[in-house]
Amino acid sequence: MLARRIATPLALLLLAACGNSSQDSTGTQQSRQLSVGVTAAAPVAADYYRVVQQIYVGYFGRPADVGGLDWHAKVLLAAGAPTDIAGIARAYDSNAALRAEIDSFGTSAESAALYPGDNGQFIDALYRNLFGRAADEGGKAFWANALDQKLMTRASAAIQLMSGAGGADVTIIGNKTSVASAFTAQIVTPILAQGYTGLASDAVVRTMLGQVGATTDLAAFNGTIRSTLTSLAGSVAAANGWDIVPAAPAMNSAAPKAPVVLATQVVARPPAVPAAPPVPATLAAAPGGSNLKLWLYDPRSTGSVALATGIFLRNVTANGAWSFVGANADGSLYQQLAAATSYEFDTVEPNGTATTLQRHRYQVSVSATGAVSLKDQNANANGIYAVTLDMAPTVSPQVQKLQDALRALAAQPVSAFKPTSQCQLVDAVTPQRAFHTDLSAGFPKVRTRLPSFGHVRSLIIPVDFPEVAGTDDPGSFFTPLANEVRDFYHKQSYGRLAFDFDILPNWVRLPFNPSKYGFTSVNGSGDFTSYRNDIFAMLDGQVDFSKYDAVYILVPKQMPMSKMGYGPAITGPTWTSTGYVINGATGGADMYLTPGNEWRWMAHETGHAFGLYDEDLDHKTQTLGHWGVMAMNWSRNAIENVSWDRYLMGWLPEEQVACLPKAGLDATGTSVTLGPLVRQSADTKAAMVPLSSTKILVMESRKSEGYDRIAAGNEGVLVYTVDMTVGTLKGGYRTVRRSGSVDPNFEDAALRAGDSVTVEGVTVTVTASGKDGDTVKLSRH
Repeated sequence: MLARRIATPLALLLLAACGNSSQDSTGTQQSRQLSVGVTAAAPVAADYYRVVQQIYVGYFGRPADVGGLDWHAKVLLAAGAPTDIAGIARAYDSNAALRAEIDSFGTSAESAALYPGDNGQFIDALYRNLFGRAADEGGKAFWANALDQKLMTRASAAIQLMSGAGGADVTIIGNKTSVASAFTAQIVTPILAQGYTGLASDAVVRTMLGQVGATTDLAAFNGTIRSTLTSLAGSVAAANGWDIVPAAPAMNSAAPKAPVVLATQVVARPPAVPAAPPVPATLAAAPGGSNLKLWLYDPRSTGSVALATGIFLRNVTANGAWSFVGANADGSLYQQLAAATSYEFDTVEPNGTATTLQRHRYQVSVSATGAVSLKDQNANANGIYAVTLDMAPTVSPQVQKLQDALRALAAQPVSAFKPTSQCQLVDAVTPQRAFHTDLSAGFPKVRTRLPSFGHVRSLIIPVDFPEVAGTDDPGSFFTPLANEVRDFYHKQSYGRLAFDFDILPNWVRLPFNPSKYGFTSVNGSGDFTSYRNDIFAMLDGQVDFSKYDAVYILVPKQMPMSKMGYGPAITGPTWTSTGYVINGATGGADMYLTPGNEWRWMAHETGHAFGLYDEDLDHKTQTLGHWGVMAMNWSRNAIENVSWDRYLMGWLPEEQVACLPKAGLDATGTSVTLGPLVRQSADTKAAMVPLSSTKILVMESRKSEGYDRIAAGNEGVLVYTVDMTVGTLKGGYRTVRRSGSVDPNFEDAALRAGDSVTVEGVTVTVTASGKDGDTVKLSRH
């Protein structure tokens, strides 16, 4: 009804106030003609990114932050909204979900802060946001009167104003939207997201966007975008000792620093855990044969309030997959579990509560007779266990916005990445990304992983247990390890990255033993998620985790394999009162398997924190061989990162990669001279040939220098393929062995002068080899 009441005067006003162009209607007609007979693909959230940016530009005068862009795009998708402003303006009156979403901009706290004045002042602000000028008096009077009489909302006025724009105003809006999109796209790390947080930073970016007009050179303006982002994050960086590096820096730009042993000791302070409420007596009856009997309750309530959500359940004994089991409406949940078996399950939060509730993992043992017990839990008289979720730490609005930005970064799909080279093959294993997407062999690097450049602030937390006490001085014991990891990655990044380690000065005695979390000598056993969550909760308030990019929880060298055999990387989030921890590692006894080489374990797990795969097959069979820290960190052969990993990280820039399309090769061949991968020099470090859209052939010169110790006669050109469709531990990295190679670890696989191999029609021949590099000829017959 609203749109019909103002349709005629609105159209006339827009023609006069915003300009008009006959090209608009012609273009629409041409689009309609071209689309006849074509079935459009169903929209996805990314299809709404541009229209969300237009709404932000029009209403707030700034680009969307990462969290807002992702959230509003998903809401519009769920509402079945059109993907353009004109369509949204038409559908506003008839689509209740769309209308509520648009109006939410006008009822937001930011709107109240920006527009406290009357409707005339608001209309002037809209015109400045959209067109860079004040409203003409006639237009201003019309719009203000419509708002005063509640014929429209403020947010819908912005939509209608954009929809009716014409002439040069269309170009201005388009340019502002393009700049806004480019700005948000460059927020690729949490610290950049943190810089763009709050009204003060919004004002800075609003001023930047106000510089954009009809004649703005968008390519040249990219420098202004980068400098604005850097400036915004600068105060955060200064406060936390971080470097902000929005683009690949020069070699040796990150100077290493000595580890710092902190002065203040910390202690584990277990948070108070409220007692579970009594299980209601009126629950649905358990089906016959059920031995797992649960009641899910809401931790936010002081009474017996059920959560009708469910659990993710896994058979630990069989190394089974996770499966969802839904709860009944009264919160009861019943399952029949196999006898003499161990299980674990996570309670699941209701939709929309991920910022306030966290999943809790429970360990389940089933006896030979089928009796079920939950570790550290007691059942009621009917054998029913009360289980719940954990309350997330209370955070400030600023921290909440940072956490939301991290969630949005994690959810950016692979399709949002635009390759700049044919050799930047994209990840085909996890095209739709989320927090569970922790690693990738293809572009783009997982956005929640450690930054590739600048200084990585890292914290070592030494922990011990009542039954496994640490006896060494933590600062003296862990400083050499920190130095080695720092030096290793400084070398791998060609000096573009440096770890800055802080070390807590004391062993933090934990109020439990490793057995609480089910740790054993079996790789993969135990609940490391709950283990680290509990440790961070006990230290929250004493340690400001927002200061660190990576956190390492390390155990004493006295830890037996039987009690805590293997420690994994940290690649999932733990929320804290000041932010989160999402990268690092938790140590086990395996880090001490070869005394003096503990740093190799830490370097490998840190590789996962950068987002790199395990590059072997199920830790049982070599596919890349002993040619990199992510394939075999205990190797005495070569543990320098391969060139593909350095390329993915950004440590190997495009100008040092010879990217050769397969179709461009011929029988004559193309020669490429490769400098040693290990050396910090401007030489070409790798030759790459995309064999398909998901598989690449890589060649690099490996010499016995740096961290590589290659036997005499085994130096040469390492040739391997990387398959973007193959996940971690599945052998996606595969060395192509020279004729006569017999070593089970592929240590003799590198090609020497005169050697030749053919891979999917591409022949690689080493025509020259020396201490300063190798020359390869690539041909196709």
